[in-house]
Amino acid sequence: MKRYSYDTYNKQVGEILQRLDASRPSMFELKDIENRLDRLVVACRDDSELGTDRFKLYVAQAIIEFYRGNTVVARNFMEEAVGIRGGSFNFADEFLANLSPVESEVVTPPRPMSAHQRKSSGTGTGVLVVIIGIIVIVVWFQHLGSGSSSGDNIGSTNTSYSAETSGTIVKNPADLEVFAKIKNTGDSSGTPSCTLQANDDSSTYTGVDVVTRTSPLQAGGEWDFRDDMTITHQGAQYVTSVNIDCQ
Repeated sequence: MKRYSYDTYNKQVGEILQRLDASRPSMFELKDIENRLDRLVVACRDDSELGTDRFKLYVAQAIIEFYRGNTVVARNFMEEAVGIRGGSFNFADEFLANLSPVESEVVTPPRPMSAHQRKSSGTGTGVLVVIIGIIVIVVWFQHLGSGSSSGDNIGSTNTSYSAETSGTIVKNPADLEVFAKIKNTGDSSGTPSCTLQANDDSSTYTGVDVVTRTSPLQAGGEWDFRDDMTITHQGAQYVTSVNIDCQ
């Protein structure tokens, strides 16, 4: 079997984690993120070269289950991530410390990680009141290689963004090209990550994508980009709105 590109894996799992970190996803967004995670799991399941770096897949699934309120299942996935990595790490410690097991939850073992297995797990009756403020996943993963275990620099800048679409083009029945303009309205530079969500009036035809700038955007600076979005059921021509949220 052809080996899955390590760089491609890191890019795709990083984008998944960015989407989970940008803001609390809606149930629709969460399902879309999970579908993308499933595809990545299938693509790299036979690649032994990924080694312990495979733990990031379990981190992503743990966060998805956390947002669903499945705290016991979320704990299992995060503990499995720790085992695959070969030891604990700062984010896992903070994540696990904020989980409250719910006895009524049905615990599903995290291996193997599959959509069928996740659907068979019970939904917890408890809901965490406090969303974990320290889950700034992308920043944390950037420090994994350097051995950093501190999140002291998280939130050290004051950035905010305004975003708007400037037009769309239907490229083919399934693909919609979106043109957008982003402005840094904060008082310091930052690297925006933008979630685009397209839909028609009935939400029959939808699409979600994430675009992340590759370099910092200065305070007051503007960024124009375009993105090709895949629309479900080949309904690009029926899309009536595209919403953009940048963090």
